[in-house]
Parts: sequence; C-alpha cells; structure tokens
Amino acid sequence: MTKADLEKLLTGKRYAIVDFSAKWCGPCKVLAPVLDKIGKEMGDEVFIIKIDTDENPLVSDEFAVESLPTIMYFNGAKVIGKTLGWRGEAALRADVESFNKLAK
Repeated sequence: MTKADLEKLLTGKRYAIVDFSAKWCGPCKVLAPVLDKIGKEMGDEVFIIKIDTDENPLVSDEFAVESLPTIMYFNGAKVIGKTLGWRGEAALRADVESFNKLAK
C-alpha cells in the first residue's frame, strides 16, 4: 500500500481513522479492541482502517509514522489530526469525538 492507495480509500469518506500499528507492539494490542468498540458504536459515522507498519512500510514512511501506535484522523484524504501512543480509552474517545466535529 502507498500513500496514494490510502488516499483513494479515504476519498469520499467524511470521517476516517487510520490506526498505524504492528503485531509486536504491546500498546497497539491494547488499543485495537478499544478502537473496534468505538467503531461499532459509531457505525457508519466513521470509517476505520488498520495498517500494519511492518507489512506496509511505504505508507508508514509517507505519513511519517515514527512511533506506534499512531492514529491519524482524516476528512476525506485530508489529515485533520494525529495522536501518538496509547492514551487510554477516555482520551481516545475524546480525540475521536473532537476530530469527528472537525470533519462535519
């Protein structure tokens, strides 16, 4: 996957969350079920994409992902926010809500 491939996936999406992670990353393993839960709760309001940085190094490099987990928030193909590391469920929910308002 490249940056262009990801941007194609995001085009036309009002609000998307991209989770850059890796199988070996402990905080990523903790984040995954929380992000899944939030995605289910929000339904069609959000589009979630998970990218394994080991399997997709090009897109990780193109988006300057330097630590894991990295969460990027998009309105269409435009980046509207980025958070680094595990921040706890309450902080993640606050980020998701905040960036969702920006995307509207």
